[in-house]
Amino acid sequence: MSTFFFAWLDYTTGGPPTFGPEHQVEDEKIVLCIIDTFNRIKPVRKKGGDLVEEDTLLAESFQKLVEATGLALMVVHHSNKKGTGGDSTDFLSSISGTEAITAGLHNAFKLSPDLDNKGQATLYVRGKDIES
Repeated sequence: MSTFFFAWLDYTTGGPPTFGPEHQVEDEKIVLCIIDTFNRIKPVRKKGGDLVEEDTLLAESFQKLVEATGLALMVVHHSNKKGTGGDSTDFLSSISGTEAITAGLHNAFKLSPDLDNKGQATLYVRGKDIES
């Protein structure tokens, strides 16, 4: 039996959310949680706030969700507007936000459209359990 916890990320309290019984669903069929998209759930930046600290708190709350539920977590996020880091060795630098967002990832994937070949794309992969 898997337990899935629903919680809205609220940083007005100064920390990650707590997961209580009022936010849970038990079902042995739940194995994956997909957050689509990251921008819809991330908190509004605090004026004068520490961007790395804010992203670190958010990343830690994702890790707590995974540890509490045993679920696989996929977070859909967009690349920055510059589109830097388009090659397979440095695509993590193209992820919008600070490096704290990607620091704790087990795996990262980037699907990049091929601008020369319409309908084609390249999938870049990096992960702790993935051979290079």
